[in-house]
Amino acid sequence: MITVGGIGTGAPYVDITNILAGPVNNSMSNLTVAGTNNPHVVGTMWLINAADGSCGTFDASPSWQAAVPIQVGLNTIAVCGTNLWTLLTNDTISVVRLPGAPGNVTATDGAFPSKVRVAFAASVGATKYEVYRAPASTPTNFTALSGEISVTSYDDATVDSGQQYYYAVQSGSSYGWSALSASDSGFALFTINAGEWKFKAGAKVNKKGKMTGKDTLKGAVVNPPLMPYFAQGWRIGIAWLINGSLSNCNGPYTLTPNKSQKLWQVKDPAKGTPKISFIKYSVNDKKGDKLDYQLWTNMPVNKVVYILPTNVNFSTSTLLNEQDNSEPPVQFRLQPKGKANMNGWQELDTTVIETAE
Repeated sequence: MITVGGIGTGAPYVDITNILAGPVNNSMSNLTVAGTNNPHVVGTMWLINAADGSCGTFDASPSWQAAVPIQVGLNTIAVCGTNLWTLLTNDTISVVRLPGAPGNVTATDGAFPSKVRVAFAASVGATKYEVYRAPASTPTNFTALSGEISVTSYDDATVDSGQQYYYAVQSGSSYGWSALSASDSGFALFTINAGEWKFKAGAKVNKKGKMTGKDTLKGAVVNPPLMPYFAQGWRIGIAWLINGSLSNCNGPYTLTPNKSQKLWQVKDPAKGTPKISFIKYSVNDKKGDKLDYQLWTNMPVNKVVYILPTNVNFSTSTLLNEQDNSEPPVQFRLQPKGKANMNGWQELDTTVIETAE
């Protein structure tokens, strides 16, 4: 029997007490709603999220709390209850969940001659993105780069060739921005104009198996100068082509300067490592920079000279697979002009390897 004027027969009242001041991070996938109700709310109470229809039930209590899933974007959550006469009451709360940071952020390593392409996965609920960049010297000091974009890739054409950068991305909506994503490093391809190269065969092996002479390959001025990169610890090596594929990689070796930094020489490889080539890098303030190579007889004429940043691990496989097009990140080829005549001086062409877009 229901007593008129007793508990549960008056006007029911529900009040949500934990009102949030602003958007919540994407990491919050469930929201705990808390509140109170007067004694006339009896039986089972329920809450529902209009964003996706998620709902739940709990027993009426003067002080209660219940959890409900929330989606990216706007969530309008209603908490409802009734009295003994099934008179309905409710209170609502609106909560915004921000989009998550983009995943799978990648920056190209030397894939293009004058830019770095940053790509990333779309974020659920995001309507815009912004790419950030940091220099390699301070890889966590990010500054905004792209401005707001609506696509999931961005070409950074403001890079210095060969310089390494770190990239991270934010996703956003009309409600706000996510945290920065995990970062990835990238750099633009070194484009090198090395002018004319000459090859001279002169190495001979005596009866004791020792070499009494050496082949030489001398190159003209290199532009841009490589000294700043060597000063940062970049390393140089040599490989050669067999049936059009890179093989027999040698190096990379660390170049160490003399006191005046006018001459850089290859540091001797580890004991037991075959020393296939000697590389000397000269710096001339008036005429420019120059690379000289002294080659042994087991070094073919068709070669690839490559330069790697300090943080790129080296092996034959990484050299061949550093990029999708199986080219190392920094390189130029020295190939004979016309027939490969090993007698006397042989003029060579330099070909800068650039990835086609």
